Amino acid sequence: MFGVTAAQWRETNRDKTGNMRDFASIEQLLVLANLENVNALYISKGVSQSERVEELNCLAREQLSAMLRNKSVDTLKKLENKKF
Repeated sequence: MFGVTAAQWRETNRDKTGNMRDFASIEQLLVLANLENVNALYISKGVSQSERVEELNCLAREQLSAMLRNKSVDTLKKLENKKF
């Protein structure tokens, strides 16, 4: 999803505290939430880890691309920046 492992991210971003999710975009967080649900479904159906990884990587690329083209996500970004 992020193109690097958590360890690689920490190594590259030593100045940042927290984890990759803390610095993810709205699009990445939406896709990640969906991937977690799909992964749970695959696990319950007995799909092997190697198959899940392959399928989830493909799905992540497709969904992230779709999210980046989706104008509705812009509305979420505006809400995120709005002070309540």
